[in-house]
Amino acid sequence: MDKSLRWPEGKQLSDFIFRPIERALDESQVNSWQEQLKQTEIAQPALCLASMLRLEQLARLGIQPEAVGGHSLGELTAFYAAGAYSREELIGFAALRGQAMTPGQGDARGTAGIMASLACSAVQAQAILDAGEGYAVVANKNSPSQTVISGEPSCIQQACRHANEQGLRGVLLPVANAFHSRFVSQAAQVLAKSRLLPEHPKQLTTALFSGLQRGKVDLACDLRRHFSKQVISPVDCISLVQEMSKECDLLLEVGPGRVLTGLARSILANDIDKKNEQEGEDGPTCFPLETKPEQDRDLNIFLANYFVRGGTINWHVLYDDRLVRPFTPADERLFLTNPCERPFPEHFSEQKAQSSIVPSAHLSGLEKFGKTDRILADIAGISERTLAFYLERRSQFLGSLIRVDIDNMSENGLLQLQDVNPQSVSMTELSGGKIQSSADQLSKVATDAFVEVTTVAQLLFDLIEQQTGFPKESLSMEFCLLDDLNLDSIKASELIAEAAAKLGIAATQIDVAEYANASLAEIAEVLEKACDDQAGQNAASDTEKPSPAKYPLWVRDFTIAYSPEPLSANRRAENVSQQSEKILILSEPAEQRLAEQLKRRFADAASVVECASFAEVRLAAASFSDRFTTVIVLLPRHSANRIIDRENYSEHVVRLHTVFFTPFHISGLDNNTLAVIQFGEGFFGTQPVTANIEQCSAKSLAASMHLEKPALKIRVLDFCPRISPDELCARTIAELSTTDLYAAAGYDAEVVRRVPRPVLQNTAMYQDRQISWSAEDVFLVTGGAKGITAECALELARTVQVQMVLVGSSAAPQEENEQSEIARTLRRFQEINLPVHYYQCDITDADAVYDLVRQIRTDLGEITGVIHGSALNRPGELGRVSVDQALKETAPKLAGAINLCAALQDRPPKLFVAFSSITGVSGMIKNGWYGFSNEALELVVQQYGERFPQTSVLSIAFSIWGEVGMGVKMGSTAWLGKMGMDAIPVQEGTARFLRLVTHDPFEKQVVVTARPSELDTFAPPPLPVPENLQFLEEITVYSQGIELISRTRLTSNGIHMSRTISGVVRIFSPWYSAWKLWLRRCEPSPAQKILIQSLLIISSWNDR
Repeated sequence: MDKSLRWPEGKQLSDFIFRPIERALDESQVNSWQEQLKQTEIAQPALCLASMLRLEQLARLGIQPEAVGGHSLGELTAFYAAGAYSREELIGFAALRGQAMTPGQGDARGTAGIMASLACSAVQAQAILDAGEGYAVVANKNSPSQTVISGEPSCIQQACRHANEQGLRGVLLPVANAFHSRFVSQAAQVLAKSRLLPEHPKQLTTALFSGLQRGKVDLACDLRRHFSKQVISPVDCISLVQEMSKECDLLLEVGPGRVLTGLARSILANDIDKKNEQEGEDGPTCFPLETKPEQDRDLNIFLANYFVRGGTINWHVLYDDRLVRPFTPADERLFLTNPCERPFPEHFSEQKAQSSIVPSAHLSGLEKFGKTDRILADIAGISERTLAFYLERRSQFLGSLIRVDIDNMSENGLLQLQDVNPQSVSMTELSGGKIQSSADQLSKVATDAFVEVTTVAQLLFDLIEQQTGFPKESLSMEFCLLDDLNLDSIKASELIAEAAAKLGIAATQIDVAEYANASLAEIAEVLEKACDDQAGQNAASDTEKPSPAKYPLWVRDFTIAYSPEPLSANRRAENVSQQSEKILILSEPAEQRLAEQLKRRFADAASVVECASFAEVRLAAASFSDRFTTVIVLLPRHSANRIIDRENYSEHVVRLHTVFFTPFHISGLDNNTLAVIQFGEGFFGTQPVTANIEQCSAKSLAASMHLEKPALKIRVLDFCPRISPDELCARTIAELSTTDLYAAAGYDAEVVRRVPRPVLQNTAMYQDRQISWSAEDVFLVTGGAKGITAECALELARTVQVQMVLVGSSAAPQEENEQSEIARTLRRFQEINLPVHYYQCDITDADAVYDLVRQIRTDLGEITGVIHGSALNRPGELGRVSVDQALKETAPKLAGAINLCAALQDRPPKLFVAFSSITGVSGMIKNGWYGFSNEALELVVQQYGERFPQTSVLSIAFSIWGEVGMGVKMGSTAWLGKMGMDAIPVQEGTARFLRLVTHDPFEKQVVVTARPSELDTFAPPPLPVPENLQFLEEITVYSQGIELISRTRLTSNGIHMSRTISGVVRIFSPWYSAWKLWLRRCEPSPAQKILIQSLLIISSWNDR
């Protein structure tokens, strides 16, 4: 390599790079060597050599770039990496370039210029230079916030002063000359005349980019002219990074330091911010390769990021020449106290006598034990394997106990054994002939179970002996793998995984990391249960997916977005045939024409298609029972009522009760289908103009039905009323042909398919409502003396100092019931001197509400704020709730809101807030009608806001709260917790309520929830997981923008490690804390920690 360099005789480049540091006379000599290495004529070929060696290292690791580019000098190495010329030509030309650009040689005047860095854009830097005198140019457009200038010393110094005066940082750079300016024009001429490089690239094996031009470099490039022009032209690093980022998702700085990494990340971050404003897209990120000399940490982080994206790495090359401590068996190790010299436990002699493994004599008697074992297992109510395992450990004790008991019974005349020797009596013989024990009638399953359990202990002992060297005779089932057998967590996990594999247990059956320090008895028991699970003999499972409830609580604001999502072809059922289908189409008489059109479309495919009205089904429900496999419900296409009132609300409840109560769809038959077609403009009634509740509001009921009866196929299809009947029929048939058990989709006026999805809200973007409050303002709060409404009312009164009017159906508390919940709430207000008043009113009675409003206005003044929190929740399956019960349950929330809106329409308040529930969005088991009342409540509130724009309206759909509220009273908190749904802490709930009241979220409905359970009725947008991404093979929990929990397994097949470790990956925002739980559970080795760092890649684009 050095032969290609033009050095004076006796000099070589390696003499300057590889100095004998250990032989230096003192520190000053080391410093002088470093200064020599920084000289331009030496530094340039040295840097190219270092980069070239790193490229070759990456190639040995199996990593080939998709695109290459370089910054200034780095462009020489980039061309080499693309195959433009040889390594000898690279180093030779780099040496020539360095010598030509040395001060005194590159400039005819023999004086050197200087360079400086300005913390501003190139446009700002040019403006500063234009304001000065002398020669100076922009040399490097490094990033949107960094520009390098080059030129005469006086001019550059003046520019730095002007920049500092403007608050922009200007720093002189320690360089030898004013590169990329006319100060090196003579060097450009030298390079143009050089013949060290070929005229054109020999080949280009990968995409090649230059800082001189946009777009790719091609084979027609004149290399000598290009590099001659490059030394006097500005470097556009911004364009270079932007062009390369279109080709790849990882950028790597090949060479010493991390300057380019910082520049690239700044450029990419600026681009991502712009894209997020427009498209929400993310871009690549950049990594250094060698931040500090002789440290592999940066390389390992890059390899981890490369690996998780599906890249293939030659792992054996990575670990070549590394010192690896070989495994030494425990019996060969030296300890201060040799564990082999420890005395045996006191019980060991007894255990050895009976053996923790079933003796061979015991095994030889299996023919005599088979059916007896079965009887004993039935008596004890346990599995045969459990009994066998118990006998394996307690046979000596049980044998002694049986002999003593037989002797005792014989002495008392309770058992006549006569010639039978008690010590040799078998239980079969004691049964009086009732149990036959011939070998021909043995149960193979029982025998196999006994042998298998015997093998579990034997297998564990064998594996331990192989790994540790401890003789099997010295082992006890009470020993722990870590504490007693000196295995580390990795080896312990390997041992359990190997035992499971030998027993034929699936890898997902056992989380081996959890039992790394368990006793052998506990491990054997777990393996036994896993065997039972695998064979289908035990319903319990030890391998549940990690429950979200195990993880730290979070609470967030969501809104429901109606995302365009085309119907995926791969979700449609293959060979869909409805020849055996029996279809009933339900509608009101006004929709009979549309029902007949649907009937004609289905007639050729189904064996039976009938149309009926809701009234006909109500009158003769029994005649429709079990006759149909598919029921299609058509809600009214248009509404005669512009305003939602009590009458059409009651009629709609009766209509929907006919659908969700009648037994023809709740017979329990699998593969039955219920489809509800409603007309809420494709947005489920919420926009652009609020629909009447009779046209829609069936989604929560359908979702609840799906959760109660998951075998039913449920569809909720929301259409714009102006869609043609033919289009509606076609879309309905397409939706029914999909395989999903539940789907809700809307079709707007343009027939764009939209799916309601919860989308995370950024609360920092909420703006102040610009509503002023004072002591003269009056807030009417229904349901305000109890539960979460009382907590929120108290917090609001404390913050804005308004008068609170709490309204309830119960009478005002008297002295005899001072301990009632209402009395306690009123005292809490009074104790902190907050004005509060209590009024009794039946909120479902329209006349009573009118009187209430009139009385409050007379007593206190105008009602300027409303919080409607009245509700009634009586859980029950939809098929068991009568229509009267449904009307009664929905009345406080829905009829109450209708009555309030009517009573306040003459003088609307400043703010109207309704307390809704997440059940109105997601549905809930045994809460169908409660969910309906909340879904319809949102429409009532939104319609009021449309009628009276001067009133700010908001519906807050809370999930269940902890400590207070109906959920706590009914015991739902614990039940939902088992399902994975967390409860909102009171302090968090009131804080979020207060922010929504004082700040505008720009939405009419906000869902405030702790971690919801994994409901397909409240599913976030699909997770866009890049192809081949590692560690995310089994995603168990995904909440968009908040967390991702994945179960992952490192295996020898996956990453060429002889280990199998499972754990839970939890990715948070901010993403940097992502792997903490995984690390804590798995205790990975240093090599695995390197791989785990790969998750930092996600922080690079998502946390922005």
